Amino acid sequence: RQVAGAFVQSKASWGIFDLIGAARYDNYHLEGGETELDGSRASPKLTAGVTPLTGMTFFATYAEGYRAPAVTETLISGFHPQPAPFKLLPNPDLSPEVAHNIEGGVNLKYDRIFTANDAFRAKFTVFQNQVDDYIDAVYTPFPLPWGQLQYQNIAEATLEGIEFEGTYDAKSWFLAVGAHRIRGTNDTDGTPLTTVPADQITLTAGMRWMDGKLVTGVRTRFVAAQKDVPDAALAVDGYTVADIFAQYNYSDDLVFNLNVDNVFDKEYVQYLDQSN
Repeated sequence: RQVAGAFVQSKASWGIFDLIGAARYDNYHLEGGETELDGSRASPKLTAGVTPLTGMTFFATYAEGYRAPAVTETLISGFHPQPAPFKLLPNPDLSPEVAHNIEGGVNLKYDRIFTANDAFRAKFTVFQNQVDDYIDAVYTPFPLPWGQLQYQNIAEATLEGIEFEGTYDAKSWFLAVGAHRIRGTNDTDGTPLTTVPADQITLTAGMRWMDGKLVTGVRTRFVAAQKDVPDAALAVDGYTVADIFAQYNYSDDLVFNLNVDNVFDKEYVQYLDQSN
């Protein structure tokens, strides 16, 4: 699979107003066995922003996107591993996605709130994405007992949702929050899309030691149950998982990282993974 792209952007400002125009050109070529696919497209993007108060910027964006089918979506076949060994079917006839996205929101940026060195950053976004030829995982319960799954093009699909990310950094310690809630609909029959992630909130807290050379922290993910699926066999329960991490910056050229995932050994099933 070969993917190439080029991107150009320009920005103009008039007082509290900003206007950003951009365009991206994408080209792909996928080949495997008797399958050979290629395509290209130029996609525009336009963003308008206004900053009525220092540190607060409201923005609105219209953007088009182009996504080529992946190798795993077109060529992979076989059986999914236990405990849900459904059959995976290849689809060499997949077309690329073309998306038309509208989003709006607010960016917050403030320094020296409580101390001379602290900083707060946050971004809240609401979006609606209409996609032609959306590539979705389509599951059918037959043949028994496990059924089969194949990636297929959905003629028209809509994804909409909200996203939030925020960070408070006091230099010696920091706290970050990230969250999303996304819904996806097959517009041809009104059913939910398969490849939409479950609602999630992620909290990260950390400390800096030794003049910032050592960073330690904990990350907790609160993942909701995913029941809004086209087939009940794909539904999973919610879960909460905690990880710990550490990073030591020995020098500009040498960094040591340590991660311990799922420190409480919580048993859970990740959506669309179907393995513990």
